[in-house]
Amino acid sequence: MNDWLILCHTRHQLRAIVRLMNTHLNRVQQTKHPFKTYIGRLRLTGIDFLGYCIGAATQGLGVAAQTWTNHFAKCTQLYEQHASPEAAAAYVRRWQIWLRSGVDIDLSNVLARLSNTLAGTAPLPS
Repeated sequence: MNDWLILCHTRHQLRAIVRLMNTHLNRVQQTKHPFKTYIGRLRLTGIDFLGYCIGAATQGLGVAAQTWTNHFAKCTQLYEQHASPEAAAAYVRRWQIWLRSGVDIDLSNVLARLSNTLAGTAPLPS
């Protein structure tokens, strides 16, 4: 399984990329899940994708509310299971590494470079 997020400025761009995506999915005999597919305008609150919130609410990229809820639930579970302080600290360190791996990027720069690359005006980063 793969998760895809496609952001476009215009309806024309969206239709072109959806057509291209469907062509490639059909070629490898795969389909989109009907209940997990959203095609339309970005909501004012943004969208949650892979644990991050992207959009207006965060002014770019931020941590989704459900991600925080899941993290606190896991910490509570470790406490209730009498996990050692070292084990709990190791979980929090790993979670923070994962968290920073997405939030610390400059999303606008990444999207601009990707857009230029797809438009053929810039080489792919090496």
